[in-house]
Amino acid sequence: MVSGLGITTTSGDGQFFSAQFGGTSSSTPLVAGITGLVISANPELSAQEVISILQKTASKDLNLAAYPKSTPAAFDPNPSWDISPVAPFTAGDFTNIGHEDGTWSGWFGFGKVDARSAVAEALRTIRPPDPDNGIVTKSSTPSLSIPDNNTVGITDTITIDNNGTVSNVTVDLDLTHTFIGDLVIKLISPRGTPAILHERNGGSAKNILKSFDLQNAPTLSRFNGEPASGRWTLEVVDAAAVDIGKLNKWTINIGVGNVKDIELEDSPGMSIPDNNTIGIERSLNITGNGTIKDIKIGLDITHSYIADLVVNLVSPEGSVIGIHNRSGGSDDNIIRDYEIATFPALRSLQGQTANGLWKLQVADVVGHDVGKLNKWSIKITMI
Repeated sequence: MVSGLGITTTSGDGQFFSAQFGGTSSSTPLVAGITGLVISANPELSAQEVISILQKTASKDLNLAAYPKSTPAAFDPNPSWDISPVAPFTAGDFTNIGHEDGTWSGWFGFGKVDARSAVAEALRTIRPPDPDNGIVTKSSTPSLSIPDNNTVGITDTITIDNNGTVSNVTVDLDLTHTFIGDLVIKLISPRGTPAILHERNGGSAKNILKSFDLQNAPTLSRFNGEPASGRWTLEVVDAAAVDIGKLNKWTINIGVGNVKDIELEDSPGMSIPDNNTIGIERSLNITGNGTIKDIKIGLDITHSYIADLVVNLVSPEGSVIGIHNRSGGSDDNIIRDYEIATFPALRSLQGQTANGLWKLQVADVVGHDVGKLNKWSIKITMI
C-alpha cells in the first residue's frame, strides 16, 4: 500500500476513529465519495464530464521534492530492484501535455482531488433555465386505492396540450400509505420514456407528501428535449404485502420551450502556415435570436503531425474554447465532431446568445510538418 498523510475515518477499534488510514485503500473510497458529491450537485453530468471536473479542479499544491531510492535494510539488504525514478516519472512537476483539463504530473496525474472546487464547478455547469414559454402546471386528484402486493398497480394520466419541447419536469405528490418501502412510483412521458421517482425506499415511514426534481429524482432529466404535449402517466405499484394506501393527488410542472437548429459549414481548403503562432482564422455568421441549448463543432483538418496544432473556437460573446491544444503526438489529421456530451469545455457556451460571428482559429506553432483546414461546421440548437 502506498503510504499517505493519513485520513481520519471510522474504524471498528478503540475510539472508533483512526487518523492513520492512507494510500490506495483510502484514496479509492474517498474519491468515490467526492464523485457522489459532484453528481449530487449536478445530476445531469455524464461520466466523462465528472472525470473532467475532477481533473480540471484538482489541487496542484503538492510536495515535488525528489524521493530517494530504497536503502538497504535487515529484511532487504540489497534493494537493487529499485531502479526508480524512470522517465517519464523522474520528477513530479506539472507540465502541459495538451490536455483540455490542464497540466499533468508523472507522479500525481492531474493533482490531488479537491472536493470543494469540484462541487463548485459542478454547480457552475448546471444548465441555465431555458428561456421558455413558461411553466405548464396541471394536477389530478384521482383518490385511487393502490392494490396491495400487485405488480400491475394503478395509473393516472394528465394530458398536456401545449406544444414545444420539455426543458425541465418536476412532480408534486400526495400519497398516503402505511409502509412506503413497499412502493415503486414512475412517471412516463407521452413518448414512453420512464423516470423513477420512488423505488421501495423509506422503509416503514408513512405517506409521501413530496416534490420530486432533478436533485432527488435525477432520471427526470430523461424528458429534456422530448415533446411536451400528450398524455403523461403516473404509475404506482405496491410490491409487498400487508400495508395499503391511496394516491390522493399529483401535479406535474413542465418547462416548455421552442427549439430550433441552425447548421452552417465553411469549406475553405486553406493552407495552415507552418511555425506561425498567428495561423488562420475563419468565421461563420449565425443570424436569428435565441440562446444556446446545445452545440456541435465539426473539424476536417489534414496535417502530418497534429501535436503542432492549436485550434480555438471564439463565440460572438468573446468566449474562447480550446478545441485542440498540441495533443495527439505524431498522429495525422483531425477529422471529428466535438459536442457537449463528449467535450465538456463547450458546456460553458450554454445560455450564451447564438447570434453573431463565430470564429475558428487554427495555428501550426512548430516547424516542419504542414497541413490545411479543409472544412469546419457549427450546429447550434437554440431556444
